[in-house]
Amino acid sequence: LKKLPLARRTATVTADAITAEFAGKRETRTYKVDNTKSPAHIDLTLTAGGKTETSYGIYKVEGGVLTICASEEDKADARPTEFKAGKGVYLM
Repeated sequence: LKKLPLARRTATVTADAITAEFAGKRETRTYKVDNTKSPAHIDLTLTAGGKTETSYGIYKVEGGVLTICASEEDKADARPTEFKAGKGVYLM
C-alpha cells in the first residue's frame, strides 16, 4: 500500500469503526480488538447488502502508525501470526 496516494493510505479510526482502503476499496468496517493476545488481535467486520463479512488479523501501533495484517478469508483460524503479506493476507 505504500505506493498508493496518501489519501488512500490514510485510515480514520473512531471508537467503533475504521475507514480505510480494504482490498482495493475504501470501506468502513467495525472492529473488535483483543490486546491480551500477542500479537494483538483485531476482527474487522463489514456489513453491506444484507451480508456480513469478517476479516481476522493482528495489529500494532508504533510511533502513531497503525499497522494491520489481516486475512481475506472469513475464518478465525486464518488469522496471521506475523506482520507479513502473502497469499490471501494483506498488510495495511
